[in-house]
Amino acid sequence: MLLAVLLLPVELSAQSRRDKEQTYVLDQPYEVTKITPPQGKKIKNVILMIGDGMSLMHVYSAWTANRGKLFLDNCQVVGLSKTYCANKLITDSGAGGTAIATGQKTNYHSVGVDTEGRPLKSLVDLAAAKGKSTGIAVTCRLWDATPADFCCHNKDRDAEAEIVADYVNCSADYVFGGGAKLFETVKMDVTCLRNYAIKDFRLLAVGMNWLA
Repeated sequence: MLLAVLLLPVELSAQSRRDKEQTYVLDQPYEVTKITPPQGKKIKNVILMIGDGMSLMHVYSAWTANRGKLFLDNCQVVGLSKTYCANKLITDSGAGGTAIATGQKTNYHSVGVDTEGRPLKSLVDLAAAKGKSTGIAVTCRLWDATPADFCCHNKDRDAEAEIVADYVNCSADYVFGGGAKLFETVKMDVTCLRNYAIKDFRLLAVGMNWLA
């Protein structure tokens, strides 16, 4: 009994340290304001923002850290999108992004193609077909799986040179992101300039982070 009494404070102290390590709240949480949505107007522009790899746990962690307030709370509609892949339990940005971009599930590591490797129409393609202006802007490299899911088609997200070359066939009017070095070195059957790629007299503006 004496031994148990002596060990108890040590156990409580260790648990207290673990609780402190596992709890994080911003000392100065950022202010979240309520945004009043406009009424009686038809939606003209749509911006799809993707937090790559962001799950409900990431959102809840941010909500907790900011003391129960996020700008996401201003969203009028909340839903869930299943982005699993067709041939594995755990998905990746290739298959997961393809599910978002095309509405179809595909194999692990696939980019913008179905399970047989056939190209799929993305939201960018569908919008362009309706005469809408489209663009992609990312903080990663353009040949990364998520942006490529909307613009390119390949069975393997690691086929970086092939994905880069496929951007000239993309329906987007403008793409912006990192990875200029690979765009400069890849061999394309088009005329490549520093800021532009030209094919069939159509101009595809490619904004680059030239330090990437």
